[in-house]
Amino acid sequence: MVLTDNMEAMIEASRVFANLTRQKAVRDYLSKKQIDRIMITMLDSGNREVVYISCGVLINFMVDEDKRPTLKAEGGIRKLIEVLRDFSRTDWELASLVCQILWNYSGKITSANNCFGEQESQELAELLSELLDKNSALNPSFQEDIDEDMLDFYEETWTDEFCPVAEQLHHRIVTHQSDLEPLDNPGNS
Repeated sequence: MVLTDNMEAMIEASRVFANLTRQKAVRDYLSKKQIDRIMITMLDSGNREVVYISCGVLINFMVDEDKRPTLKAEGGIRKLIEVLRDFSRTDWELASLVCQILWNYSGKITSANNCFGEQESQELAELLSELLDKNSALNPSFQEDIDEDMLDFYEETWTDEFCPVAEQLHHRIVTHQSDLEPLDNPGNS
């Protein structure tokens, strides 16, 4: 049902996965059935609702350390950067979900370049810097033909939902961004 051309069926199935993946046993089972890979693929759908629901499922999968490598292996880091770039200024809730996925994914980070990829790490740091700048993020040119109430909503969502997780993620990336590899602790050898 997930691979069907019927977008409504795909959306409903994904919603069910979002609810079910709150439990580890279900995440383990669905990962064996490659649902995590399917959710990563669906990030390319271009359909905001599908992307949003896929992000909700991926947040849950990234809680489990053993499921994190799939995100990078399937090109999910790159896809999430594109989602952030494409949707953030018109959907700060979705942008905050992307940041939450990347926050969960990078929980055991020692090097941003190793964790995300060298190019991806740099792009993420730059994009987050741009999106955390209020003048850039809330630039009216991105919200043409929107009434004052919606502009207030965008700013509130940016401030309350996006900024807290984006600031933490940005800090994590820049503090772990180096060409140097961490040394093993000699006491643990």
